[in-house]
Amino acid sequence: MIDLLLENAVLPLADGAADAVAIRDGKIAAVGQGADLRRELSPQRRLDLEGRALLPGFNDAHIHVWKVGHLLTSLVDLRDATSLGELQTRLASRSDATKAWLLARGVNELKLADGRLPTRDELDTWFPDRPVWITRVCNHVGLANSAAMRAAGIDNATDSPAGGEVRRDAAGQLTGVFTENAMRLVADRVPPPSSDDLRAMVRAANRKMLSLGVTAFTDPGVDDHLLAVYQAMDDAGELVGRFNVMRLAPEEASSEVMAEWAPPTVSGCLRIDTAKLFMDGGLSGATAALSAPYRHADTRGVLRYECDEYATLCRKADAAGYRVATHVIGDRAITTALDAFEALPRIAKRARFEHFGLPTSADLLRTTRLRIGVATQAIFLPELGANFRKYLPEDFPITPYPIRAMLDAGLTVALSTDAPVVVDERPLAGVGAAARRLSGDGAPIGPHEAITVREGLHAYTAAGAQLSGDADRFGAIAPGQLADLVVLDRSPLTTPLEELADIEVKMTLVGGEVVYES
Repeated sequence: MIDLLLENAVLPLADGAADAVAIRDGKIAAVGQGADLRRELSPQRRLDLEGRALLPGFNDAHIHVWKVGHLLTSLVDLRDATSLGELQTRLASRSDATKAWLLARGVNELKLADGRLPTRDELDTWFPDRPVWITRVCNHVGLANSAAMRAAGIDNATDSPAGGEVRRDAAGQLTGVFTENAMRLVADRVPPPSSDDLRAMVRAANRKMLSLGVTAFTDPGVDDHLLAVYQAMDDAGELVGRFNVMRLAPEEASSEVMAEWAPPTVSGCLRIDTAKLFMDGGLSGATAALSAPYRHADTRGVLRYECDEYATLCRKADAAGYRVATHVIGDRAITTALDAFEALPRIAKRARFEHFGLPTSADLLRTTRLRIGVATQAIFLPELGANFRKYLPEDFPITPYPIRAMLDAGLTVALSTDAPVVVDERPLAGVGAAARRLSGDGAPIGPHEAITVREGLHAYTAAGAQLSGDADRFGAIAPGQLADLVVLDRSPLTTPLEELADIEVKMTLVGGEVVYES
């Protein structure tokens, strides 16, 4: 006897002519023809899907869960602002705590009619007394007004830290712009959210992503406070889905913090076994480490570590029992990380790269040989492609996010959003972006790097489970897998590419239980 039979379904990713899935004790018991399964397994309950598509639950292999929830709760969302005036209006609308810090995220100068970020003087005019801290869409550049810098103890004598920049104008005065590690000079002085606040943020994001059919999440880089919140939520049974939570590694190679970490743990809903490192910054904000200067500025981005420093951190993470996940976007960052892994082949086999935006053909071959997996973001193309085209060096030889080449090289490639860096968190928008390769204005970005919809669906399901070490638990519709499933109103394989993102999620199941229904 089984608990539930999902029948009369279209299974785009299943082998054979199956149209039904049998569920027992939260797992898939059988896949086959509905009439056969009804007769053989005596289901207690049957659910007719009426020809809708049934897929494994989507896996967002790189999403900052609590930050998505922060925008859903208390953080000002500037991601789709179109002018400095609108920016000011949105910020001013949060007038409930005039003396508290005003926090916002998501501004992108190329989406603003003004074509630039707000200046320190403008922020001072808008908010002369209230500390304001705005992170750019990439989260690798921050903007502070004078009140925020005073609150953080920053003045013209403040130096740029290693791996970051405190920007100054031609006269040597602070501009209020901080990049990479320098952002912490301000961010560390912002009153942190309470445990209850973080809990509310995770819950809000969890609910939203379930409505999009996402049942597995990798939150790439959480501090000890948030880690404790995740563990408390797991203990209380509040997490709905499968959470792979990466611990933030220390920034200094000399740190011994990782030796004090608790051993890795895996429960039914929560996995903690990976350390997250940052090798460079963001491509859309011109802080990713390139081998040539950006077109619009005399910079090659920020390389946070030299090869030896990075290798030291990888060894310390491994000694603590943790795998290594590394943010690498620019070609210089990718090459530096690979140089380190050449001497660490055992650690490399358990490692993964996050983003992997500008790999050379030689990088692809080395990454494959070292068996490093990749979590990347095709959704950046429609949302941030205009920045890539404007900021990358003219005739730069590498196509951004070359996913076709990654797959052809034999890499395990998982798709993801990096939300809230992007606005559109729908998995099928990401699949469509990988298949269409269009910027937001319709201009093609490396059309030769397009992949098929079937490949995109695999990258948004099974490949994410492979990267997190969960391929034996979820990511496919097969006996023994957890019954984490999504029901769509039609099959992505028979839907025109331009309509892919509009496919509706009708139902989401976790462990065989319906957790969302439209």
